[in-house]
Amino acid sequence: MNPHRFLLLILCLILLNSVVTLKCQATSNDPVIELTPKNFKSLVLDSQETWMVEFYAPWCGHCKALAPHWKQAASKLNGIVKFGAVDADKHRQLGQKYNVKGFPTIKIFKGIGVKARRPSDYQGERTAKALEQFAKTSLPSFVAIIKNDGMNAFFNEDSSLPHAILFTEKSKTSPIMKALSLRHFGNISMGEVRKKDGNALIKSFGITQFPTLLVFPPHSSAIEDAIRFENDLARDQLSNKIESILSGNLKFPKDAGNHSESASVGEEREQELSEDTVEQIEIGKRVIEQPKAHSTEMFLLKSKDEYVRECGERVDGKICVLMIYSRGINSELETELNGICEKYKFDQVVFTKLDISSSLQAKEFAEILVQTKLNDSEIKLMAVRSRKNRLNQLEMDDSLTASMFTSYLDRLISGDLRYNQNIPKNLPEWNSIEKIEL
Repeated sequence: MNPHRFLLLILCLILLNSVVTLKCQATSNDPVIELTPKNFKSLVLDSQETWMVEFYAPWCGHCKALAPHWKQAASKLNGIVKFGAVDADKHRQLGQKYNVKGFPTIKIFKGIGVKARRPSDYQGERTAKALEQFAKTSLPSFVAIIKNDGMNAFFNEDSSLPHAILFTEKSKTSPIMKALSLRHFGNISMGEVRKKDGNALIKSFGITQFPTLLVFPPHSSAIEDAIRFENDLARDQLSNKIESILSGNLKFPKDAGNHSESASVGEEREQELSEDTVEQIEIGKRVIEQPKAHSTEMFLLKSKDEYVRECGERVDGKICVLMIYSRGINSELETELNGICEKYKFDQVVFTKLDISSSLQAKEFAEILVQTKLNDSEIKLMAVRSRKNRLNQLEMDDSLTASMFTSYLDRLISGDLRYNQNIPKNLPEWNSIEKIEL
């Protein structure tokens, strides 16, 4: 072969290999979506789903090292979290818009609404496992946790929508349920009944195996109107069933009709709208008047009266963030959390903490509040909304970290959280005089 032609062939093969390598961030054969200025808004910003986005450069060695981990995490979370990649060397304005200063830069976009979808940076390890864990932990949720006394409230809320209830043996909401509640927010209300605290509901709805999914048409809570699924409820099957119902491909046993809402439901919705409208007006007023900074120090609760004042019956409209722990907090973590709290000094949120090792009464109080037994090694984090007399608990697979704390507060401020747990009535009295023996 002519030496010049041979050399040209070698150069072409090298260039072809380079092109294939540089395109490894996103191809048509993998779940990573190539993002550009033309599709970024429609796919990411206008979406209700959670997006992990990598800003990369084709020549970046760290980006090439990340690529297989990025693809693996995207494949593992396919249908739960979307993964995208932006060639920020080619689309520099898009990178500059999101303050990308190095490669790779990873950002997460989540929540519903423009304000909520302000991205935050991922600072963790660049491994598939770490990316997957972060993405799952960061998922907002609009899944209502329904207990024995909460079914009527669930159906009364957004009664004009279909309602889907998953009866499950699991103690935590699965990532796919969270993802579906986001994807179809505004089109269906989603809830779950857990076996450990919904025995009466399980019996009344005739549930004999887990998981079981019941989907009710609008304006109906009658079991005979529901579609029941008892098999094939893995991730893809669960998603397909919900989407088939919403698309009309699966029909309800009978048309429940367009019944008008009952008086009680109508009055509740009218009151809820009125309260939300007042809150929006107050928020607008605060913006105009430049809100003043307030203390973000975590107030240590020492009695029921202090809980009532700071959380249960607050009169200033602020949301109470309550951390329940035992025998102190790791000093390094506590320093990090205090620094994070300081960033929210202009927001309508206050911070409190409760040490269940301070007294037997304190532990009993906390267990009734969260409606579960507490051990000495775990930390519980929740947001208490006195106006609604409800709370939201952060679901954690691992111990609380600073990044989890920040993510939870961001979701709280942006309105992503759903206050899906009623606060028990007649909470017991307590003070911190009676000590637990160590």
